[in-house]
Amino acid sequence: MIIGIVTFFIGMGLVYFYNRTKEVKKEDMLIELRNSVEYKSELEKMYQSGITIGKEIIDEELKNIHENKLEVYGKNEFLKGLDEGKKRFIETNEYKLSLESQFIKGLEEGEIRENKKLKAKFEEELKIYGENEFLKGIVEGKKRFIETKEYEVILENQFRKGIKEGEEITIKKITIEYTPYIEVKDKMFSKTAKSGYSMQLYFSGLPIGDAIIRIIKTEEKFKEENMKYIVENINNVLTNIMATIDPLGIPTRVNKPKVENAKK
Repeated sequence: MIIGIVTFFIGMGLVYFYNRTKEVKKEDMLIELRNSVEYKSELEKMYQSGITIGKEIIDEELKNIHENKLEVYGKNEFLKGLDEGKKRFIETNEYKLSLESQFIKGLEEGEIRENKKLKAKFEEELKIYGENEFLKGIVEGKKRFIETKEYEVILENQFRKGIKEGEEITIKKITIEYTPYIEVKDKMFSKTAKSGYSMQLYFSGLPIGDAIIRIIKTEEKFKEENMKYIVENINNVLTNIMATIDPLGIPTRVNKPKVENAKK
């Protein structure tokens, strides 16, 4: 075991010695490179190149500063020249005459505008006055017309016209519906049939009250084969009724016959 430990430490020492030797060699190589002519020549080139580039940058900055100063100076001189020219022009007779002309022109334009305003105001007042007088005349004329006989006649005609139009509108909303009606009743040895029609009145599509049944004929000995003739008789009666109603303009309609068995 002791031999193993000694061997381990010897190995570690050899590794350290090897690494140290490599570092010493590397440092020697760097020192040799720095002392070489080629290395110093490259350093000199880089130094000169840096000086050249730095000089160019400084020259460019100085040039920009100089141009900016010249621009600012030129603007200032230009503004000074404008102020000086303005001062000299103000002192001339031409400037005074120009001011006087502008003043007179302003007075004339102001007077024209004021006259236009006054004219417009006067015209508006005249218009309002005329409208008021016109309305007064209408009211006065209406009062006088109401007192005349002609006005009474017109009112009566309008009243009658309104009644007539109201009747026409009302009639158009009324509908009369007719339905042939047959009631059959069984007896001991025969049948009895009552025939007629039912009438239903509608206003704007809504029924008014109950249907009214009118019996126009009664047959004591009814036979089924006579149903056709009974219906024809009812339709003839309804045809005459509708011929009487038609001139009034009231809409009418006829439904299919309705047959009912009477309760015993």
